[in-house]
Amino acid sequence: MVKRSVIASLTILASLAGSPHAIAAWQDDYASGQQALLYRDYATAEQHLSAALSQAEDFGPTDERLARTLAELAHAYRLQRKETEAEPLLERAIAIFDQAAQPPGPQFSKTLIAAAEVRAILRDAGSAEILAKQALALRERELGPADPLVADTLDLLAGLKVRLDETAAAEQLLRRALEIREQSYGAQHRTVAASLNRLAELYIKRQDLPEAEGLLNRAMLIRQRTLGAKHPDNAKSFDSLAQLNLARDEPKAARAALVQALELRQAGLGRNHLQVAESLTNLAELSWSQGNYADALSQLTDARNIRRTILGTDHQDVIRDGKDIAELERLQQAADQPETAAAPPSIAPVSELPEIAAAEPAKSAANSPAKPRATPPEPPALEIAEVAPADPAAAQPATAVAAIDEPPDPVAESSAGPALQLASFKSRKTATVEWLRIKNSFPQLLAGHELDLRRADLGERGVFYRIRTGPFANMASAKAACAQLRDNKQDCLIVGR
Repeated sequence: MVKRSVIASLTILASLAGSPHAIAAWQDDYASGQQALLYRDYATAEQHLSAALSQAEDFGPTDERLARTLAELAHAYRLQRKETEAEPLLERAIAIFDQAAQPPGPQFSKTLIAAAEVRAILRDAGSAEILAKQALALRERELGPADPLVADTLDLLAGLKVRLDETAAAEQLLRRALEIREQSYGAQHRTVAASLNRLAELYIKRQDLPEAEGLLNRAMLIRQRTLGAKHPDNAKSFDSLAQLNLARDEPKAARAALVQALELRQAGLGRNHLQVAESLTNLAELSWSQGNYADALSQLTDARNIRRTILGTDHQDVIRDGKDIAELERLQQAADQPETAAAPPSIAPVSELPEIAAAEPAKSAANSPAKPRATPPEPPALEIAEVAPADPAAAQPATAVAAIDEPPDPVAESSAGPALQLASFKSRKTATVEWLRIKNSFPQLLAGHELDLRRADLGERGVFYRIRTGPFANMASAKAACAQLRDNKQDCLIVGR
């Protein structure tokens, strides 16, 4: 039934270039690919859509069917988190749509949005913003300024503004999206709850925690009333609640919220789902930050097994999971061994660490634990990743953060390779939360590089906690990474490891 309806929707294109046999073959593979995507059979979808692309190439380099097929195959890649493969397909599709003699319709704006999301992951928020603004103008012109699809585009643009550290502009965009959804669906609709969630996470980043709590409570009530208390979408509220509790330095409450999110997803989606893997990764990250290596190892291993089943052994997320698991195993072994040396003076003893901070066993600098990456969520059709974790420095810039160009800590220097220093804070908790934000903002650039939190006593200026990451293979790679971070308004200083 699904396949027949998809084929019927394609018949309008049959009068374009191509023999009847070629058109029929393309329609069949295109529809079969879309049907496979509905059932999350990504391998079959990729096979049919690749065949459809081969057939569409014969229709001509500017044929709309070619652009549609490129965009749909890119969508299949994105659902498998293969953004590198998706990007050139989306760029080709945009070029074809842009040259079309007739307005290409909603498919063009949808493709622009997909390309913006891919750029945000692989490249930078600035270049993604250009495409998002183009999609917004197109949708406002075609659909009107109050259409719900305009609200989706506003969400995307707001997420990019957050990454560009333009939080005031992001707030305006999110409030406009919320207003559109309230007018379109009413104040108790689940999409309104999603808007409230995004606003709440923006306020968490700005350390306006009471305002964030009010929005989260409202979002949770809407979801429970409209979807039921056990619906897996409620997990999004608990994920955000965990962020709020971490910002309040309440890791036990954060863990309880993350466990609730995991249980909701397992019950509603099954245990072998990518969203379940994300929940397990969130828990592993919190366990790791508290030095609970055994729990983190178990949680991350379960997450890796799910991703490996769905995405395949060679997928970049599965490979990164393997690296993190290896590091956790090393840390667990080091923790099980008896102490042989005192902690170096640049690292605080474990007893001084709050629960949320990255735990550092009092053994040696080589045994200092690193935190796992913040894995980006499964790419949705029309949204960018959720707003990044809190940045407490935004609320108290005069006292919370020190300049990036403080003198490097000589105790930390070694021959392990160059590292990057990204920020320095007077609060260990603030530094840990800020690292999560930075890692989430640059997942590709910082892949495989974890937090190396350094304590520096600057005398009368006080104690600072320096966010470092590395080592890099050589000075050239460190300089390239630092340049890209600075281009995206992230402070960066190359230091010794």
